[in-house]
Amino acid sequence: MRRRVLGVAASLAALVAATVAMAGPASAEDDQGAAADAASRSAVRPSVLGAASEEDDAGIAVSIDDLNPRVLTTQDTVVVSGTVTNTSGADLSDPAFDVFMRPSTPVTDEELTAFLSGERWAGQQAGTTQLGHDLAAGASAEFSVTLARADLPLDDSFEWGPRGLTVTAASGDARGQDRTLLVWDSGYDVSPTLMDAVVPWTADTATGAATEQRAALSLAATDGVTLAVDPELFPEEAGEETASSGEGGQSGDAPQSQPASPSASSSPSASASPAPSSSSSSSGDGSRTADKRLVDELLSTAQELIALPRWDADLGALTVGGSSDLMDLALDSRTTFTAALRQESSRRPGGGATVIGDVVWPTTAAFGLQVLQRFQDQTIIAPPGTVAPAEDLSFTSVSRVEIDTGSGETSTSGEADGTVTVLTSQQAISDVLGWDASSEADQLDAEQTLTALTAIITREKPNESRTLLAVVPRGTAVDADLVGRVHALLDQRWVNGTTFSAIAASSPTDQGREAIGGAAALDQSTTDAFQAVSDALTQTAALASALKEPEVLTSTIEEAALRMLAAGTSAEERSDGITRLRLETARLLTSVHAEPTSTVNLINKTANFPVPIANDLAWDVTVKVTLLPSDPRLRVTDTQEVTIPAGTTSTVEVPVSAIGSGDIEVGYKVTTPDGHVLDDTQSVTVRMRAGWEDTGTAVIAGLLVVALVAGVARTLGKRMRARRTAPDADTPGTIAATEEGR
Repeated sequence: MRRRVLGVAASLAALVAATVAMAGPASAEDDQGAAADAASRSAVRPSVLGAASEEDDAGIAVSIDDLNPRVLTTQDTVVVSGTVTNTSGADLSDPAFDVFMRPSTPVTDEELTAFLSGERWAGQQAGTTQLGHDLAAGASAEFSVTLARADLPLDDSFEWGPRGLTVTAASGDARGQDRTLLVWDSGYDVSPTLMDAVVPWTADTATGAATEQRAALSLAATDGVTLAVDPELFPEEAGEETASSGEGGQSGDAPQSQPASPSASSSPSASASPAPSSSSSSSGDGSRTADKRLVDELLSTAQELIALPRWDADLGALTVGGSSDLMDLALDSRTTFTAALRQESSRRPGGGATVIGDVVWPTTAAFGLQVLQRFQDQTIIAPPGTVAPAEDLSFTSVSRVEIDTGSGETSTSGEADGTVTVLTSQQAISDVLGWDASSEADQLDAEQTLTALTAIITREKPNESRTLLAVVPRGTAVDADLVGRVHALLDQRWVNGTTFSAIAASSPTDQGREAIGGAAALDQSTTDAFQAVSDALTQTAALASALKEPEVLTSTIEEAALRMLAAGTSAEERSDGITRLRLETARLLTSVHAEPTSTVNLINKTANFPVPIANDLAWDVTVKVTLLPSDPRLRVTDTQEVTIPAGTTSTVEVPVSAIGSGDIEVGYKVTTPDGHVLDDTQSVTVRMRAGWEDTGTAVIAGLLVVALVAGVARTLGKRMRARRTAPDADTPGTIAATEEGR
């Protein structure tokens, strides 16, 4: 086992953009950062595996990479293989290897840790060998040592279980060693421990890769594994969604119809058929990663599935925060998802997987009496290591605990009125299951430690079968390494995999546990998040009422809300998400507004006042438009209700009447059809000259009359002058001229 003290990965900043995707899908770079940071959450070395020892590397670094077999039964030999590296700075002459095994079995995980940290005697020598060649400075080489069973200190079959194994390397003054565990199964008769492992598969860590999907299916098909799945992983179907009444109970849900969200990127994932898609999503954020084939296989192979709320929203934090709107949103998403999976599962031969919709899995910060009282009729998964025995016990108590919701005390007499079922788990097992092992040696140590821990638990009471829950931490990548760790936990003779429902229905402990008090006050970032989300939902609800399909707008905020309040979200991510949420809300609320205009001249007593309205949303919006005159000489005679097409600016004509003259200020007021103000910030100066139209008409008419009279007078004058100057009509010349003209 190569000793490495691994720190938490550098920064979670890259996850921010993927945490709250308001206006559209996250970029590929953001998605890659999110996946990397999610994996880093489990990068800290579990304390049960111990820390590095000064003797581990004094010029020679030794790494035990594999054991064959890892669990020794009737085999005659054990092969120990690994890697040796020269860190001395000088060439080493043919290093020698010695292998030691402890002659006794640790009976507690503390003893296991002490050995792995180098605080215990290495044991008896079990084998030796040479590398067979010199090792240059900085060079590495593989080694292998074969141990004969006869040379191993394995005598008493009752002493079955983990044995400490140490490999040392030496050359001159250079030394080095590594430690791991070999598990001996002597065949001693025991009553197996019944165990179920809950594995979260959520959108915050999912990648959509084929290897991940294969790992998920492998886990789902494993006896003793229950996947807790996020609706965001599953494809949705346009049309009606199937929901159930209540809060996702295991039975008795009456399906009802709910409208599906038109937004494909943000509506609740569960639908009447959760698998209509023909191909998986290629986006890196993990949302909608499942395709129909995968869902079919998942529902056909899994014994049980736990339905989570969208984005694995922390129901504990929602309870402590007291946000009824967000709680309803999260529970509705879980209820809808549960009903959809059940309907789809029922189509499989034999009924398919059992879908559990009444499980609450709070984070450590939000776990307390508030959650127990709020969800008294459901099953609570306690954070690993909490609800510990009140006194030191020589054995591991069963996982099911009945807690009185009034006092927080354990009901040692079992289930009763006023109690709630709480399932506990071991911290050490959870830590190792969630560890992101970075090498073959680390993966070997993780798997062997899990096998060793279950052996220690079974040996505590070999004649009594107990029911235990194991919990994989949120943020753990679903991959082949996790599959290996889970199988190391469950695939042993002394462990029988069972179902989550069996654990929840098993006999509760009669041992007193530490009393559960109220959850501590939420940190400031979470408190601010609740306020920001509540404000955003309230404000956008008014704007949404102006849309034909309000869900297309509110779903944007809803997705951001649940994703920001996901159980795996850090305080830093929430704080950055708050800023993004507020900016996005402000943008949405100013997307429908009146455009500024120049001075308007109004000379009529009645007119249609032009108001330009811009709609920057991606959807048509129906609004009412009116005016707010600063002077009663201008009155609005009617308010106009119009539909503004998406992404356009339209001029709305508001009927007005005016009396008198003067310059006044007129404000524009844009509201939803039910009266919520969208914009009243714009105004315009109006030069009002009411009556000028009548005066102008009279003046023009008078001028026309004068012109007509003048024209007639001029014509008559011309005729009179012409008559005075013309010859006498009775003279012979005139008569002759007249006859000629005729």
